[in-house]
Amino acid sequence: MKLDARLVSEAAPLDKPSTPGSTLFAAGGFTGSLMLGTLLALRLDRLDRGLRSGRQSENELQLPSFGLVPKLDRLQRGQKPHQYLLEIPLSVYAEAICAILTSLQLSDGDRLPKVVILVTSALPQEGKTTLAVSLATLAARSSQRTLLLDLDLRHPSIARELGITAQAGFVEYMAGEHDLAEVVQHHQDMGFDYLPVRRQTPNPTDFLASQKT
Repeated sequence: MKLDARLVSEAAPLDKPSTPGSTLFAAGGFTGSLMLGTLLALRLDRLDRGLRSGRQSENELQLPSFGLVPKLDRLQRGQKPHQYLLEIPLSVYAEAICAILTSLQLSDGDRLPKVVILVTSALPQEGKTTLAVSLATLAARSSQRTLLLDLDLRHPSIARELGITAQAGFVEYMAGEHDLAEVVQHHQDMGFDYLPVRRQTPNPTDFLASQKT
């Protein structure tokens, strides 16, 4: 078989790219990602039902807001928030704790009251122990006689936060096994007294309502 082939035109190398180039595609991708990210952030913000500011908390709950405590993300290894409070007294965290304590102290006008503060939350791991110990530390450093009580009879945490081992605590006192002077201890470094919980109780309601206590 004889093939008839001939050269129609000679291919010449291009002197410039045939496509717009990677710069244009990168710019388009960046713009598209930015727009998509912005729309997603706005959508998530609309779906978020949490409270983001003190004013919003007061408007939604109809209760006064004493302050907002920031989360500490730069603690050194083994460092506790109440220790950070003493080491960096001008930090944002220290200022927030001070603002809350001052608001509580001035809540009764010009007369300095004997304040009893209950720290609680609806869910675990929300910072109850951190806030309670920090408030007690700052109050003790302000030359106020302070007693920190652990009343979580199921999951006590004050002794663990302070790094101590309790020999007796609230449950033993309520059961009449120890006197108050035996269960209330003094923390030398922090400057306040504390009443821990050493023995857990599976049903705190029955324990507090029993005839023995």
